[in-house]
Amino acid sequence: MPRTVVSVMLLAGLAAPFVAVAYGAAALVAPVSHGAASVLLGLVQPLAASARDGAPSPTPELEPAKAEPRLLPVVGAGKAPRRGGAKAAPLAKPTSLFVSQQTVLKLAESAARPQGAFVQQTAEHPAGLRLSGVGALGIGVQDGDILIEALGIPPRAAGEIIGAVIEARAKNVRLLSGTLWRRGDTFRITVEQPYLPRKP
Repeated sequence: MPRTVVSVMLLAGLAAPFVAVAYGAAALVAPVSHGAASVLLGLVQPLAASARDGAPSPTPELEPAKAEPRLLPVVGAGKAPRRGGAKAAPLAKPTSLFVSQQTVLKLAESAARPQGAFVQQTAEHPAGLRLSGVGALGIGVQDGDILIEALGIPPRAAGEIIGAVIEARAKNVRLLSGTLWRRGDTFRITVEQPYLPRKP
């Protein structure tokens, strides 16, 4: 089993942006650390090693989530203000995101270490897994996005999402989806799952 990082959902985690589940994860019986990130995060880290050698390997330790996620980038930071007091346009919110299986495999080979931490509901944001380290993945997810639903489950901890993803992969579910929250808006993220060909 390749390096496993939770978060994509999508991904989720999705991600996510969304939990990292590799080929053969249905046989996983050991409990997964609470320091897991989000569904999206895991969905972008599944299969590369097992696709190479065809054999699962033990699940490594997950990197614990940082206490504070990185700050969101500010549009127009460092630029002189426009004349007339015109404000810079806000960052665009996607209507939906799709992460192909080819992208999943490419990200699995990268050194990316996305993370996530559960946040309670406040007046400013809903409850869910706040993502960090995902902006550099290039899949449209931003640091500070909150995964509020993955595979129909409102995530309160990464462990329950991991179980749902493992079950879905055991059934060879091709598309895993979740919902991300960003600055008052929500949008869907879908991650296409790669699988090894079944042996005859």
